[in-house]
Amino acid sequence: MNNSEKIAGMMLPAVLILFILQVILLPVMIGLTYAVPAERPQHILTYSTGSLVWDKATSVRPDGSAELSFFETLYKNVNADNAERVLAPGTEKDSVIRFKNDTNREITYTAVLYSLSTSPDLDIGASLSGDGFSDISVYTLPENIKKETVVRAVGGRLDAKKLQDFDINWFWNYEDGANVDERDRIDTYLGNKAASGKADDVTLGFYIVVRDGGEIGPSSPTGDNTMIGGYVVLMLISGGACLFLALTRRRREKVED
Repeated sequence: MNNSEKIAGMMLPAVLILFILQVILLPVMIGLTYAVPAERPQHILTYSTGSLVWDKATSVRPDGSAELSFFETLYKNVNADNAERVLAPGTEKDSVIRFKNDTNREITYTAVLYSLSTSPDLDIGASLSGDGFSDISVYTLPENIKKETVVRAVGGRLDAKKLQDFDINWFWNYEDGANVDERDRIDTYLGNKAASGKADDVTLGFYIVVRDGGEIGPSSPTGDNTMIGGYVVLMLISGGACLFLALTRRRREKVED
């Protein structure tokens, strides 16, 4: 056996070991890259140097804000006669927005939750909460968004390769502000509008600005530039190399036989 055949024979077990290690270390890689909280986020915003990018599942306005709708998903606590979850007065919802710092340095940020459009007949409130940030009075809003629409503005610092979660709670009030007869009238009116295909909606905007040698706001409507994706690609390449080397060895052994 010449040297080239020896090297070829050693490559398969080496690449196979690499692939197995990559598979085993994938959960560790995720844990080391970010301090991942247990709760799964509905929306993710990732900061890399000079760029803020929302995940593909998030609806993004032209100004870079995440557009959140109270009616975009099904909710708990209320079931119809056919056991399907439905929206109704008294329904509430929790949404989690996760902000990732994908750089190797600390950054500062401001985050603003504001109301985009609310029907006066839809008494749906919202709040922003979480740890690691505090209220601020000076912040940047997208163009054409008025300060009186702001629900809460917060700011903080985020270390390298860390995460910050923002918890948004929605609640459809059904007792406050109106007597029973008036509330029933409003509910019937809203139901009829929904049945006619002209349902009212309640939406919020969530806007983050990063200060990292300058002011950087979200500019890309889709995508997610996490490092985990690159790691998975490398793992697939290793797996493909293993398959290729195994088939090559098998073909060579048949020729020798």
